Amino acid sequence: MFASFIIMFFRYWHHNLINRDDIFWAKNIRKIVVNEEVGDTGRYNFGQKCVFWAAIILLVLLLVSGVIIWRPYFAPAFSIR
Repeated sequence: MFASFIIMFFRYWHHNLINRDDIFWAKNIRKIVVNEEVGDTGRYNFGQKCVFWAAIILLVLLLVSGVIIWRPYFAPAFSIR
């Protein structure tokens, strides 16, 4: 699963960079909630970009915390001595 997220990251990261249109989208969130037109948002809107970056950041944190928890459990099995 981690490998598929890495592939997803390298495939979509450049589409999910935050730009000026995203700031405009975030400022007009009320219009979006009441289903009024806000304009073109590009390939992904600001909310989708936030979900993408949150998933990537949290996946990396999950990997790091998993390695930290995993290390003491398996360390005696792979002793240096």
